[in-house]
Amino acid sequence: MPSATSTGSFGRLATLFHVVAGLLLGGCASAEFAVLSASSASLEFDDVTVGDSAELSVTIRNVGGVPASGLQPFLEGEGADVFSMTEDAWPLDLEPGASVDVTITFAPASPGDFRATLTIDDGQTPALGGGLGSISSIFPAVIDLLGAGIGEGDDDTGDDDS
Repeated sequence: MPSATSTGSFGRLATLFHVVAGLLLGGCASAEFAVLSASSASLEFDDVTVGDSAELSVTIRNVGGVPASGLQPFLEGEGADVFSMTEDAWPLDLEPGASVDVTITFAPASPGDFRATLTIDDGQTPALGGGLGSISSIFPAVIDLLGAGIGEGDDDTGDDDS
């Protein structure tokens, strides 16, 4: 059964960065930024037979103090082509405290292990040039996607079907 992993270092790193940014700017970072939080740091799909698919969902919430506008999903990595999203309301806006459920489909076209990263943000490259005034106002949500494609008749039981 597919599973969503709720622990991970990214969430702790994003929170630490959020606090440091707030201290550097002399105020409460959540009041000055849109901070996207994911319900899981990674989505791990169990073995999926080539030609089949599996779905998992992750909730993205704006825990910051300002709206997150123009949010877009970005699937990246060598295995990104076997992952897709069923949510088609992009770009979207999230008010502070609002959330959206995003469903990811894993559909391997060949056997093997696949890994990709889903990033949800406004597509702007954060820039520190020109002083702190040009820092992006959105801290993105980043979710690792992991899946294993297996061939027809492959299993992990070690049983011989012949």
